[in-house]
Amino acid sequence: ATGLMLGLLKLNNFYNLEGLELSKWACNEAKKNFNLDIQNVDIYDAKYPSEYFDLIISNHVIEHLKDPLQAFIKINQFLKTGGLLFLSTPNGSCLNSRIVKAKWRHFIPEEHLYLFNKKSIKIFLGKIGFKIILLKFRLYSDDSLLNYLKQLTMPILIDYYRRIIKNQGSLNNFITSRDGMIIVAQKIKNIETSH
Repeated sequence: ATGLMLGLLKLNNFYNLEGLELSKWACNEAKKNFNLDIQNVDIYDAKYPSEYFDLIISNHVIEHLKDPLQAFIKINQFLKTGGLLFLSTPNGSCLNSRIVKAKWRHFIPEEHLYLFNKKSIKIFLGKIGFKIILLKFRLYSDDSLLNYLKQLTMPILIDYYRRIIKNQGSLNNFITSRDGMIIVAQKIKNIETSH
């Protein structure tokens, strides 16, 4: 919201960074603190050329969107074919959510309009031209995102992490350790918007 993620990427030698932010205040903070190119615009009104970005990060955004389908169709248009989408969102079917139900920390109906699980996010992304190449359950932090992005700049590690994910189920035994999903998806085809 205030540019921390892009600021971390900038400090770690990522370049040509751009962002969208609904809050004018948060947009100004990102510009002031990190000298970032942040537009104060809604994703539905964003204007970028087709196939403009190599990587798009949606960091705990999808659950807040009024129309995630249309928003992610726009993201599909802005991302190059073969480009990567890094998506983090609460895991709506984690053990913790099933145990504590309405007291789960991500159950915030007025803010989290949509909650996804492994199956629903796979179906959703498939419908809009993406193939999941990595899906990991974990507690989320900005440091974990930064580490994944660093690793993704070295394609050989993608295969390595895919194998780890398949063999990792027994490592995530803590109730809350799987309440977030981190997904890396690759754009495999263009989808046209209905707007």
